[in-house]
Amino acid sequence: MKNLLLFFFFCVAASSAQAVSLTLRVNMSNETVASQGVFVAGSFQGWNSTSSPMTEESPGIYAFTIDVVEGSYSYKFINGTTWENFSGACLVDDGSGNFNRSVTVASESIDQPTVCFNSCDVCEPIINPTETNLITFIVNMSNQTVSDQGVHIAGNFQDWSPSATLMESIGNGLYSITLELDEWANLSYKFINGNDWPQQEVVPSTCGLPDGFGGYNRITETGTYDITIGPICFGECANCEVIVEPTFVTMLFQVDMSNETVSPQGVHIAGNFQGWNPNGTVMTDLGGGIYELTYQVEANSTVEFKFINGSNWSDQEIVPETCGVDDGNGGFNRTFDVGNENAVFGPICFSTCAECITPVPVMVLLQVDMSNTQVSADGVQIVGNFNNWDITANPMSDSGNGIYQALIFVDSDQTLNYKFVNGIDWNGAEVVPIECGQDDGSGIFNRTIAVAQETITLDPVCFSSCDACIIEPMVDVTFQVNMSNEVVDASGVFIGGSFNDFTPALSPMTLIGSGIYSYTTSVPTNAIVTYKFLNGSDWTGAEIVPFSCGVDDGFGGYNRSLTTDDVDFTIPVVCFSSCADCQIFVDEMSENTMSIFPNPSENVITITGLDPNDPFIEIHSITGGLVMKIATSGRSNLTFDISSLPAGLYSVITSDGSNRIFSVAY
Repeated sequence: MKNLLLFFFFCVAASSAQAVSLTLRVNMSNETVASQGVFVAGSFQGWNSTSSPMTEESPGIYAFTIDVVEGSYSYKFINGTTWENFSGACLVDDGSGNFNRSVTVASESIDQPTVCFNSCDVCEPIINPTETNLITFIVNMSNQTVSDQGVHIAGNFQDWSPSATLMESIGNGLYSITLELDEWANLSYKFINGNDWPQQEVVPSTCGLPDGFGGYNRITETGTYDITIGPICFGECANCEVIVEPTFVTMLFQVDMSNETVSPQGVHIAGNFQGWNPNGTVMTDLGGGIYELTYQVEANSTVEFKFINGSNWSDQEIVPETCGVDDGNGGFNRTFDVGNENAVFGPICFSTCAECITPVPVMVLLQVDMSNTQVSADGVQIVGNFNNWDITANPMSDSGNGIYQALIFVDSDQTLNYKFVNGIDWNGAEVVPIECGQDDGSGIFNRTIAVAQETITLDPVCFSSCDACIIEPMVDVTFQVNMSNEVVDASGVFIGGSFNDFTPALSPMTLIGSGIYSYTTSVPTNAIVTYKFLNGSDWTGAEIVPFSCGVDDGFGGYNRSLTTDDVDFTIPVVCFSSCADCQIFVDEMSENTMSIFPNPSENVITITGLDPNDPFIEIHSITGGLVMKIATSGRSNLTFDISSLPAGLYSVITSDGSNRIFSVAY
């Protein structure tokens, strides 16, 4: 599993960095090569002992090449199934007591020197040389100032003399020498810029073997044929890179400031071609809002930049994402690919992706249909980015039939965000559906419209809806409450319900006599209406509706509830905070002694105090519908089953019109 993870890590890393070639070689001349062949295993392939077979590229010399990314790697060679096992200065402890060969890969390909199996050194050849080969060494001195004493080579083939072997200049900074050396010779050497050891090159560890003095020697093996080594850059592992002096072209930058108030410090430009200095490069005012700058930039490069209205970063333009590249600081830079010819950028409008367009006033008519909403006494407002979201800045006009209008004038070529408000505080703001809204960044949605240069008249849209209002059939419902047992607040009695968005001060009730308050409103047919009575104009005076005749209000209490039908009706009087009318005082009881118990009830109720001469009594729902009709048969007391009735409020009505309220609870 560890090997798999290492191999996975290597694959992921290799996919996200520049790959370079790594070649490893081992000399097996002193070994009996196993029938399975020679392998290499290392951290670059998950230490798999069989997945990387090596190829015999010359007698006894085995090689393996792989693409890797920059970094340090450990490895060992394997003869069949036998891993290398030796000690030496070329090994590195992996932290667990195991010692491995190592190589560090930079940004260039590496061809590791050939080493002997189970050794830090080159193999001592077993075969006695009988012939010689011509070995040509070439060093590239393009990046050096060549010494007056010339360029030399010193190695184990000439007793390491720094002045004995002078190399010849062959042009373009290259120096060469050809030597006749024995076959199968293991060569160690260095190039010298001069004729003494202080001028020796510093051979990188990645392409050398330790020289015993804290440095490294170059190494190679001759074999049985003539070879050329190099050209290789002095003091490096590969040939010198060609240094090309950059060429420059003239770049003209232009910005249009027509829609801006230009800073007294003028207009500047900052970019990667001038060190991103916000006050170092001022632009020239050409008139007509156009500012320009001519600058020499490197040919075939990409310039990034911003215009600055002033001389500080706080004055920088906001480059739109659609024409910018990430600046690494949460914003965007402008960008331009420069070729090998002079170029022009702009004129472009400050903080935009296009030329400036002079804005013109555009008339926009916005309309909302309040037909399905009870309008606040403070009217309907419209708020948006055109009036800084001032809730009182643009009251809408009532044009009749529930339609409210607002005519506003805005600059062309912008996007309006807005919403309608029922009243003059945010509690009355409509809830714009996500389907036709734009998120304001906090999960709340606003209406939006793009304004070009033509007058816009929007069709009426239903409050808190994406579409026109669907006019529902309505009925008038009259609510009544008995406040005889209460001290009525000076502000009066109110009702809050689903028909007025539970706005406590929106619907005052009218005193109609004997402590009875009444309120009539229109509500849709076949709708569930929930409500409460309030002693005063805010929720601190709300009644406590008993659970037996209420529905959960979602806040730990209960609301009254009714379901409308298709005819107007009056709800029987109930006592404030009660399921039935207020108790009748003694002087009233002589006139009407009808009573109901238990109240509330679940299965059976008893009615007493009936007039024996009444032929029947009727049970009506709270909306007035007849649900039961019971014959009295000359009795003044009746007991009957109500288990078939749904939970709710009901009224018992006698032939003379007397009534009492009772509730069914389950």
